[in-house]
Amino acid sequence: MPKLRKVDGAWRSVAARYRKVAGQWRKVVDSYRKVDGIWVNIFSSMYVQMFVNNPNPDIFDVGISYDINTNAYYAYIHAKERAEDLVEVGIRIGNLPQNSKVQFKIATYDGIAEFSTVRITSGGAFVSNYSFDGTGYTRTYTNISNDLVISLHMQGNNFGDGKKNFKLSSLSINDVLLPAT
Repeated sequence: MPKLRKVDGAWRSVAARYRKVAGQWRKVVDSYRKVDGIWVNIFSSMYVQMFVNNPNPDIFDVGISYDINTNAYYAYIHAKERAEDLVEVGIRIGNLPQNSKVQFKIATYDGIAEFSTVRITSGGAFVSNYSFDGTGYTRTYTNISNDLVISLHMQGNNFGDGKKNFKLSSLSINDVLLPAT
């Protein structure tokens, strides 16, 4: 049963957010913040989406999840031997306003031994690529527009019978921390 909250005398789903504006309850779609006395749209119908491209259960074990208690996203790829296909798993943040600042913490989990490489793209263009071995990092990217994709790419022939993963938390857009949903 979905959680409900009483809004203006009517029970409404918690998944739909409401705010009282000029004495009336309205469903929140856009988010604004006052900057130097001017209301600025921080994001409009922005979304965070988990995805898997080219999943093949015969050669890859792939997983993505979201933990509401820690407000963190988890993604992993485990290639089986002699896998030739390329698989991608990650998080896509879409509908970002022009020239956004995106910040997050990223780390591996499960005590992974070998280095994981995480690829960051925006609008299909390469932004950065980095490796880490269990140490967490805080990353900040500025001047990001439309979308930001944080993903793992793996081709079994290149990694043998390896596993790669990451945990993404403390996600904020334009210094606004995204709440657990």
